[in-house]
Amino acid sequence: MVEIFFRSDRAAAAGQQWLQKWVRPDDQGNVAEAGIQLQLADLSDADWTAFGQQVLSLAVQQEKRQGRFQDYTKWLKRNGPFDIMIDGANVALWGENYEGGAFRPEKVKVMYETVAKENPDAKILLVLHAGRFGDIKQNHKETFTWLEELRSQGRFHIAPAGSNDDWYWMYAAVMAREKGMLVSNDLLRDHVWNLLRPKHMLKWTQRHIIRFHFNFEKTEAYLKYPSPYTPCVQYNEDKGVWMVPCADRDGQWLCVRKV
Repeated sequence: MVEIFFRSDRAAAAGQQWLQKWVRPDDQGNVAEAGIQLQLADLSDADWTAFGQQVLSLAVQQEKRQGRFQDYTKWLKRNGPFDIMIDGANVALWGENYEGGAFRPEKVKVMYETVAKENPDAKILLVLHAGRFGDIKQNHKETFTWLEELRSQGRFHIAPAGSNDDWYWMYAAVMAREKGMLVSNDLLRDHVWNLLRPKHMLKWTQRHIIRFHFNFEKTEAYLKYPSPYTPCVQYNEDKGVWMVPCADRDGQWLCVRKV
């Protein structure tokens, strides 16, 4: 449809002809054919403020015990802000949906160490629910000792019973604004996330989530960082170039420029 539009009389109404070509930007968003770089679209300051307020309001509403989440916000002010949040439950359970699969906290340690190695200047926060932490305390002594050390450093927080731990890492990530990243393979399709404003969630998920996988032995973690540019229609005014992404062409973009 876009190609058809730029060939139409309407597009040429101003006496301008357009040259179209399918191109593939490099990993940093550079488009050699047009001499431009694709840009990153993130939330505005006003959006960050509104997003943070909404997450806080919903998290407080859904707490079963009043005051618990407010206690966490105070803890976060004392110990944060953090650069990278790790969804501990998602990491421990990811890829375990098979016979014999289980909650594996040793994967959380592997993940934390990988994130720290690849981001040596980042302040990392690990979040787990109290129920998960109780299981670790009873059945995984080595991991428990490691978590206690992290907790003493203000790098590990336990979401209390009756709380949804997702709100804890989400709030920390949003409060970190443009610097905040989340390590998780959660697709955030739960009904809870539908309560948040779509325009905020779409930009946030595109820009601020690090995906991952493990090797077969689950002793090594591999991180996939978000793209340094945003897959949306972009216009470069200096060059007079339109860039249009296409989901059906495996990373190719339609580059449209004035003749």
